[in-house]
Amino acid sequence: MRNRTNKGLCTTCGAMSKTKRLVTDAESPVSRAIVFICEKCGRRADLGGKNASHRLASKLKRACKRRFERGAVRIALTSCMDVCPEEQITVLIQPVSGVHATRFRRVDVEDLDGASERLLQILVESTGEG
Repeated sequence: MRNRTNKGLCTTCGAMSKTKRLVTDAESPVSRAIVFICEKCGRRADLGGKNASHRLASKLKRACKRRFERGAVRIALTSCMDVCPEEQITVLIQPVSGVHATRFRRVDVEDLDGASERLLQILVESTGEG
């Protein structure tokens, strides 16, 4: 039987114990920020068939690809975040590092082009110049 230390490492071979391997750190796939867009908000705001959150995500992805290097920003659709504005979409911006905190934003569905450009400006301000 192997001897184990308090840190979860085997004293014989130095391997991690099974319990220490259940949750481990992973390298971030992004360098600047992750943006979460509520899919339910977009479903509620009927814009003639297509989910407004999907349209916003597409527009914001295109804008980020023009502005930032590859892998800088990740856009993800998510389920309800319990911030349910009427005729708006909830967006959460999570910078990977820096002094800026996580921010919830509300996006007007009437002008998704303008909203995506404003979100891009917010990303630049909260993550540094791209």
